[in-house]
Parts: sequence; structure tokens; C-alpha cells
Amino acid sequence: MTEAGAGRASVQLGTHVRSLNLMYRDYGVGKVYKVRDGLCKVEFNPSVFSLSPFRSENFILSLDEVEVCPTPLERAKAGLWEEAWKFDLRQMAARFLTTNKGGQLSNARTEILPHQIFMAYTVVSSPRRRFMVADEVGLGKTIEAGMVWQALFHRGYANRTLIITPAGLTRQWQEEFKDKFQAGDFEIFDRDFTATRPQIWPLRARAIASLDRLKRKEQKRILLENRPWDLI
Repeated sequence: MTEAGAGRASVQLGTHVRSLNLMYRDYGVGKVYKVRDGLCKVEFNPSVFSLSPFRSENFILSLDEVEVCPTPLERAKAGLWEEAWKFDLRQMAARFLTTNKGGQLSNARTEILPHQIFMAYTVVSSPRRRFMVADEVGLGKTIEAGMVWQALFHRGYANRTLIITPAGLTRQWQEEFKDKFQAGDFEIFDRDFTATRPQIWPLRARAIASLDRLKRKEQKRILLENRPWDLI
């Protein structure tokens, strides 16, 4: 079988491919959704390095114009390991492209990791900022949230911020924001202040409240009657 024939045979539904055509090269790696008559339909999704507007693009490409790009998991299963220094260089290059754009992380007193930078950059650069961050335990979700808050605050989009956490973590979030982001004015509801009237909440531009307390009917009503928050 020729090299082109072998490439055609390996392109299947769900395969990740990169276009050999320079016209589509900048779209990076896409996923094959249909293969038929020597052609394949490939969907390219935006990444952290994509330029606005952020949207998915679908193209019909010839099987002769694409190369298969195994995922990291597929490469690991096949025993295809690269040298560690090459991975480190690629990670460093990717970090240079996104780190500290606009100086919003210049005051963060912590070692920012690449995955945290990518997450914060994705949220901040998105026109619709509704995200669920589901990293594993210990990967720094609190730091990621702080990075998002700090970047949006410097842009004027998070002047009124409410943090809602499980009851046992309110103090931890307050200390993390004070220590890592010099944000010492986050007040804990029912510890640093109490709110029996809706008029109290507008005086608190940065507040932390436990999920258990805000689930109470009366507290929920008071919160909803308050001025809207820029960031929750």
C-alpha cells in the first residue's frame, strides 16, 4: 500500500487530523465527522491561541490533504514517547503566547502554571463568560478563579463580585484572595457583616457567602432584591 493509501485508510470517523493545505493550516487540529468518496468533513474548534471571533469551522477536505494527529492518550497507548525537553519547550512556547497579557497577573503572588493561564485566558477572552471549571483536586481552581477575577477587575468588569462557596471554605477563599491577589477587602457574610435588609448588600462590593446560607428562602430573596453583581 502506498503512503497516501495508508493515510487514507487511517482517516476514520473521530480521527484527529491536520490539514496539509496551507489555507487551513492555521486552524490546527480538527476532528473528522464524516468520510466519503475520498473526502472528509473536519470540524476545527477554537483554542486558547485562536483569534476573535471564537467559533467552530467545518471544512470538506481531501483525504490526500490531511495527516492523522494521534491524541496524547493514543500516543501513550502506542508507546510513542517523546523526549521530555521537547515537551518542556513546547509548553514554554505556549505559555509565552498567553502569559500576563495586559499585565493583569503582575500582582499575583503565586507561581502561575500553564493550565491555569490557559483557563483564565479562555474565560476572560470569551464574549459569554459562563464556565464550569472542573479540574481535579489540587490543581488550583481557587487560583484560577482569582486570576479570572483579577483580570476582569482590571478591565472594569468585576467591580461588584460575589463568591459563593461551601460553608467550610469561606475563610480559605478570603485568605487565598488576600494572600495571592492582594484583595483583602472580601468580606464574609455572617462573619464580617450581616444583612437583614436588602439595602445592606449594595454597600458590599466584594463579598463571600456560603452556599448553605444563600439557599435559605429569606436570604435568597434579599440577595435577588439587591443590585446585580458583575461577577459571581
